[in-house]
This record gives sequence, structure tokens and C-alpha cells, in this order.
Amino acid sequence: MTNVFERNRKETKLQFYINALDLQVEITKYVMRENVVPKKWRYAIGYDLIRKTDWLIDFITMANSIYPTNWREMFLRKILQTLAIALCFRIQNKLILMEKCIETVKIEQMDRIIELVVHEMELLKAWKKSNKIIKL
Repeated sequence: MTNVFERNRKETKLQFYINALDLQVEITKYVMRENVVPKKWRYAIGYDLIRKTDWLIDFITMANSIYPTNWREMFLRKILQTLAIALCFRIQNKLILMEKCIETVKIEQMDRIIELVVHEMELLKAWKKSNKIIKL
């Protein structure tokens, strides 16, 4: 346990990863609720949304595992970061589709998810901007 109050905690260097994990949990919980997303829609839209959040975590993990010591590694890392940002936009579009197609899905219910997606995009863009080649 930490002795710092939650309100006084600052964002970590890996906040983009922590936020993405929170997003994955929130989306999975939301999509799997039977009273919100019926089974017929879960197969059509829900599982694809969950898969996209899984890919988001995968791209973030792959990009973070690269410690660029030359321009090729930097280029690969930036590509993976760009793909992660693009996935955030795809997740946003899938959430909009869910809201338009499924009567039981309401935007008000997805406030936390939308907040996490927007924050994730901001964090990923800042992370991508902070890239530097590591000198050994």
C-alpha cells in the first residue's frame, strides 16, 4: 500500500498502459452485460469491440518493448504507437455504432468508457511525441 492519497498521486510514465488496461476491463464488463448488449448484438458488435481493446494492449506492449537505439527501431516503435492511436479511433467508432444500433445502449451509460478512450488517445499521442533514440 502506498502512503500517498489517491487525489495527490501523479500519472506514471506508463499511464498509457494502465489506462488501456482499465479501458479493456470497462469495455469487457459493459459488453458482457446481458441487459445492455443482447446476445445477438454481442456476436455482431460486442466481441469485435473486445478484440480491438485486446489489440490495443498488444500494440502498446509491443511498442513499449522496443528500446530504440537506431532510426529503424524508432520507426517500428512509432508505427506501433500510431496503430494503437488508430485503434482508439476504431473503438470510438464501434461505440457509436453500438449506440445507434442497440436500443438498450445509451451514451450516458458509456461515460466512463468514452472518458477512458479520449484520455488514452491523449496519453498515446504524448508518448509518441516523447520518443527518443537511446544512446548506449
